[in-house]
This record gives sequence, structure tokens and C-alpha cells, in this order.
Amino acid sequence: MVEECRYNGLNQRITVQYDVTDTPGTGAPDGKVDSGDPVYHYANDLRWRVVSTSRGADATPKETFVYHNAGPGGFGGSSYVDSVLLRDRDINNTGGWPAATDGTREERRYYCQNWRADMSVVLTDTATQVERVKYTAYGKALGMPAGDTASKGSTDGTDATQVGSWISSLHYDVRGDVNLDGVLDSTDTTLVTALSGQTMGYNVLTRTGTGNRKGYAGYEGASATSRFYHVRNRVLDTMLGRWTRRDAAGYMEGANLYTYGTSSPVMRLDPEGLDPVPSCTRLPSDQVPQNPVPPGTPCDRQSQGGPCVKLCVPKTTLFRTSCGQTPRGVEKVCCICDTNLSQSPEGRDPTTRGIIENCGELHEQIHRDDQPWCVVDPRMVSCCELWPTSAEIQCLEDKRSRCRDAECRRHIDDRIRGLRDYYRDHWKKCFAGVNEV
Repeated sequence: MVEECRYNGLNQRITVQYDVTDTPGTGAPDGKVDSGDPVYHYANDLRWRVVSTSRGADATPKETFVYHNAGPGGFGGSSYVDSVLLRDRDINNTGGWPAATDGTREERRYYCQNWRADMSVVLTDTATQVERVKYTAYGKALGMPAGDTASKGSTDGTDATQVGSWISSLHYDVRGDVNLDGVLDSTDTTLVTALSGQTMGYNVLTRTGTGNRKGYAGYEGASATSRFYHVRNRVLDTMLGRWTRRDAAGYMEGANLYTYGTSSPVMRLDPEGLDPVPSCTRLPSDQVPQNPVPPGTPCDRQSQGGPCVKLCVPKTTLFRTSCGQTPRGVEKVCCICDTNLSQSPEGRDPTTRGIIENCGELHEQIHRDDQPWCVVDPRMVSCCELWPTSAEIQCLEDKRSRCRDAECRRHIDDRIRGLRDYYRDHWKKCFAGVNEV
């Protein structure tokens, strides 16, 4: 065993114990989790983010985190949920991380994340590099200590030589600019020389002295290994590129209940461990849904009144998703335009109508979750049609066996053929749009 965790009734990880010292609790890790290793307790905010870590019964936290909270009222609606700004630590240089707290913050570290929210660089409070990390598509880390000019996972004498070469040729490379002052000079050479001997490499998110757990997509890494991330409802295995547990939401993402990001990890994130979203999720504050619809909520129907009466008009499409403006911001509204279906030939048979409605609603529920991002970037509209359409086709194929006569099967087959043509058209438009970006 390398790490033992406990969870509360909300499935939040609240306690962890892992190998940080020997049995007396005074030396280096001894390769086992036992009574000599402290128990650490996590405090989570309303967005299920770790905001502080406490050691045992200490009166003050060992570390605290500050997250980006841009948006109306300071609630962070415009910020990606796992965008972290900084970490403060009561490190107690004489005892380090395993030691009891004294109530004084000795260390501050700033986090720099890339476009996908991967934690890329850790900086000191004087803007000096501490370590950098790159990731594979599914989150396997390549850790690089400060001064690693070749991105090889370690810093040695060749790096100081490389910095000297860059200085002589008037070439700038940020990997050699350890103090990030925008200039390569003798100060950087001195700093790189002092850092010689530090090693990280593949499958290493951080060094023991840094103790960073924020990594791939800003997810919370396991304390004892760089392989796993605790992503709220599930645990991500970066070695296998999949979740370690089945999807509690069922087959919303397809037939594979363990797949991560619909097998498109570059384009999609899943900070809840339940529902993949596009990687670019930072929206202007006036376009952020203030009242998101809980997963699994059924779509409204035109015949039941409400907003769908206005959104469903004669001769409109069979199903649709719309965003209606409300005083509190953009509200997601999922509509089933059932009057239009009842007036069509395929809607006269209850079995046929039930199959088409059920699969169409699945399509629209997926749209309901994606709609804000699709509205913000028109070039993504076609891309946002691909997964819902694919899911609807699969649903129709699975439910076709419920048909009791040839007429029902014919209507279902016609709809499948139409959706396949629809999918191909949007596939072409999607990648044409991506190539223009």
C-alpha cells in the first residue's frame, strides 16, 4: 500500500495517509505506510476543491490554496473550476512537510497553467522557476527541474554550458532564464550551476521538496504517486488513459464506461469525473450559466408549456436545445418539440414515436451541457454536433429491436441514414473550422 484515503458522504476525499517518513517519524520515507506517517486532512470548498491541508490535530493548516474566482459575485463562474493561483505552506524548514505547524507561512508557490489548464510551471514568490511539467494526451507527466535546458528531466553541468552558449549567441530560451527576468546572463548560469544534480523525469509530477499535487488539467494528484488523479467523482489512471471506476451516469458517453474525455483528451476535460466538456471553457461572465441544469434532468416538452412553447415553432426541427436569457444570466433550456413529431408519419405509431423521442432527448441532453461553449465560438458549432449525433445514432440502433413491424423499422432506418449524412456534413465543417483557428 502506498496511500490510504478516506471519503465523506459526498464522495469528497477528506483524509490521506502516505509514506513521508520512517516509523519514529523523524527520518526519510521507509517504503511503507504506518504509524510513523502523519495523517493529513483536506478541507473542500463548495466547488469541491481542496482549499487547505491540515496535519493530524494541528491547530493551523500545513498548506492553503487560492483559486481563480472571476465572475459575478466573486463565485468563480467565469473561471475553470481547477484554475489555481497559488499555494502557501507552513513548511517549518527544520522538520519539513511531516513536522507540526507553528502558524507561520514560510513558503509561497505560484502556479502557471496552459490552455488546457495543465499545471506547467511552479514559481517562487520572487518569480524564480522551481520546476516545469509536460504531459502526454492522457496526463502522464514529464517533470523537469528548473535549469533543465534540454527538457530531459534533470539538471546537470551540460545545462550551465548550454546557457553560456545561448548567452554568447544572443539567443533567448526561457528554459535557461531561471529567474525569469527576460534576459539570459551570468546570473542564470550561476543559478543553473547551483541546481545541478536535481532529477525528475517521466512519471514524476514533482520533487519531494516541492510537493506539488496540481497537475494534468489542474486535477488533484495522488500524494504518493504521479500516476493517479483524484477528479472528484472518479480517479484517473494516466498510465492506462482511463478511469478506474465505471461512469455513475451510465452510458451517456457511449458503450465504454471507463473512457476518459470520450477518447478525445486534447479537446475535452472532465473535472467532475462524470461529464466531459470542451477544453476551452473560460467564458465571459455574461455568458456563464448561473443556474446549470443538474445531470439527468429530463427535457421540457412543448405540450407542457413553459419556454418550449415559444422555442418550438411550426415546421421547426423535431428536437432542439436553446439558451434563453434570464435576469440571472444564460439559462440552459432543453426542449422536445413533440407537437411537430405527433404531426409526422413516424409519430403516429407509439413505439416508433417513443424510440425517436427517447434517442432525440439523449441528443439534446448532451447539447444542453455543451451549449454555452458552442454559442461563444461559432466555429465550434459543427464540432459540438458530432458527439450528440453519434450518441443518437447508437441509441436508435440499440432500440430498433423494439419495433414490432416493418413500418417501424423503416422509419428508424430512415432516421439513422439521415443522421449519418448529418454527421458527415458536420464532420467536414468541424475540421475545416479547426484548421482555420
